[in-house]
Amino acid sequence: MSFQRNKTFILIIIAVAALLVASPFLQQLAIAPQTEYFTEMALLDSNHKTDYPSNATSGKNYKLYIEITNHLGHAADYTVEAKFRDASQPGPDSFKHTSSSLPPLERFTVSADDNQTVELPLEVSLQFSSSGYVDSLTINGKTHNINTQIEFDSQKNNYYSNIFFELWVYNQTTNKLQYHERYISLWLKMIT
Repeated sequence: MSFQRNKTFILIIIAVAALLVASPFLQQLAIAPQTEYFTEMALLDSNHKTDYPSNATSGKNYKLYIEITNHLGHAADYTVEAKFRDASQPGPDSFKHTSSSLPPLERFTVSADDNQTVELPLEVSLQFSSSGYVDSLTINGKTHNINTQIEFDSQKNNYYSNIFFELWVYNQTTNKLQYHERYISLWLKMIT
């Protein structure tokens, strides 16, 4: 009887060992590879770092870069829309996954292969007065008349404006641009 019990015990040990040895292979068969498809978007300063300006001086040029990295699994065509607002105007909504209803001041189109990073150089300048009146915003040498009074932020004791960039991707199925639920935002304290 002890021989039969030992034989059963040895067979159980061999079966468990075989499963342990085969488990990485079985796991690959049982679980489909999980790949997330997404696009990265980053705002960088003139030194290609994340130390971009938070204070703006009227008439001063700021060199920035937008980096877009495609991880969609295929080549993609993107459009970046540059927009301007103050705190009272609508921006993009991350919770509702919607873009801002404000009209774009500029549109930039870039293409990226899968796993490729493309860089969009920008030179930005605001013209504003000490009373918070914004005359214009210049992006890459093209001046856009803003002509708006920014609301004074009494809690922060200054005027703040927002330049933001929304990412749109060309949907090859619908043949239309669609908001890609990515944006970067640059709030600027207007120093006079």
